[in-house]
Amino acid sequence: MNEVVRMIAEYWFYWGVPLIFLVIVAWIYRPGAKRRYTTDGSIPFDKDGDETLAQRRSHYPP
Repeated sequence: MNEVVRMIAEYWFYWGVPLIFLVIVAWIYRPGAKRRYTTDGSIPFDKDGDETLAQRRSHYPP
């Protein structure tokens, strides 16, 4: 057991960083995210400045 704890303490960086990266990538490419990122990506090209970000995000579910 002591060897396992020592191994985790020494090599957490080699397992932790790629794992965190994969979790972030999975979160970005999850099935329900496409509509949100498409809507957020079109903000600079919108002609009307009246609609706030909160109103924009109310158009799609969380």
